[in-house]
Amino acid sequence: MDRSRRHGFTLLELTASLALFVILLGALSRVVVETSRFLADSDLDYTVASEVNRAFLKLSQELVRSGWSENESGVSYPQVAAGGSELRFRLPVDLDGNGTPFDADGGLEWSATVFSVRLDAAERALWIHDENGPAVLLGRLIESVSFATYKEDASLALREVRIEIDGSKVDAGGREARHAVSASISLRN
Repeated sequence: MDRSRRHGFTLLELTASLALFVILLGALSRVVVETSRFLADSDLDYTVASEVNRAFLKLSQELVRSGWSENESGVSYPQVAAGGSELRFRLPVDLDGNGTPFDADGGLEWSATVFSVRLDAAERALWIHDENGPAVLLGRLIESVSFATYKEDASLALREVRIEIDGSKVDAGGREARHAVSASISLRN
């Protein structure tokens, strides 16, 4: 039998091709692992930023809707309390039944209810509270919140509120994502 005409691969050729396949498979698995890690990190960052931004946006909308007011006793709202970690405000309401929150003289009519924005540290959630307790969830993953008006910071205008919201989350691997928003809101009236 003629050995020069045999069919198939030698053991050396099979071993070399198998080694090359293992090297390529190792490189490919590393790319897959790095891509998965990058996507997980991006998802964590997005989740935290999204929650903090959502809380800020919802709170901004409520504060713009509320405006600046003063009650019969001379107490003005919005009002910062609890060392800057709570904000109290009132909302305009139609008290005289004319279909608008304005009285016959054009002045705003204010609800007697005082709402407050504060952080539930155990839940890490920012809530608007009414007289019955938590009423509107603004956002989760919130670590700290701070408020200031012209009374706490002389650089702010009379109808301006500064809001600072910090959020964070730690994934199962111990990586922490953080996001913070700090801005001033100008009230409508």
